[in-house]
Amino acid sequence: LYHVGYRLPIGQHKLNVAYSYLDDRLGTNSDTASYGAAFTYTMSKRTDLNFILVHFNNKNLAQAAPGQAGMLGGVTASAGTDSNSFTVGLRHRF
Repeated sequence: LYHVGYRLPIGQHKLNVAYSYLDDRLGTNSDTASYGAAFTYTMSKRTDLNFILVHFNNKNLAQAAPGQAGMLGGVTASAGTDSNSFTVGLRHRF
């Protein structure tokens, strides 16, 4: 499993990007690559708005699908099918 990510501050906001690659060395060779970006828009000192976009590129028998916040969390309906996720969230810290 290979993973690389970067956080770019944009003023008071943040942009996170990441790439992961799972190199399956079993007989099925079910490799999966995922690409993602998350943007945090700071509305105030305690409130921010989050946008998360994730794409899973499944090969052969791989069936990975994004779950909550773009992390691995499900399976696709059929092997080798790619999957996408778009999430919008509002966070307020009390």
